[in-house]
Amino acid sequence: MFKCPAISSRDALVSCLGMYKAALQKEILRHEFSTFVDEPPVSSKGGKGVVVPGCSICRKRANTISDFLEHIAHDAIPPLIERLSQILER
Repeated sequence: MFKCPAISSRDALVSCLGMYKAALQKEILRHEFSTFVDEPPVSSKGGKGVVVPGCSICRKRANTISDFLEHIAHDAIPPLIERLSQILER
């Protein structure tokens, strides 16, 4: 990932915030609202896979854009913020 320099000046703070912004944007853009096969069929057992809408990266169901945005806000961003805060504490 990256390490923020010691924030001793306004320029260092702006630089650090820019790196955090880039990391957040990268995480948000990694996810996509698409479809995926939930419980994929096992051909030897006659399984039944169902195509569902949601985040195909996380395989999290989301029937609407609002559900998808909630997934980003509650499932994707908080762990990233936690990782970034741990880096800042070092």
